Amino acid sequence: MNNRQRTKLLKQAYNYLQRYRVAPPECFVYNRREVYRFPNDWGASVIQGDGSHGLEVAVIMWFDEPVVHFELDPATYICRDPLGYLDENGLREVLIRIYNLGGPK
Repeated sequence: MNNRQRTKLLKQAYNYLQRYRVAPPECFVYNRREVYRFPNDWGASVIQGDGSHGLEVAVIMWFDEPVVHFELDPATYICRDPLGYLDENGLREVLIRIYNLGGPK
């Protein structure tokens, strides 16, 4: 598979994952802010702007007790810290990996 085909497949997967975007908290001010909640109760926080390391993504775990909230989760095999300086394809790859994680332990 060449780079162009890979990019096309990643874009298709990314477009599918957009259905899992939720409204980000209002307390953050970045040029780009996206929050995802996937059916497996894992998610991602995506930021880009002042104070971030370029395009940055962190793995999060969602909770529903008693108010819906999320926390960074360093226990995944994807990363212990937010991943910074990603390009668009890198972001898409990380979101796909998070989407495919098993349920939280």
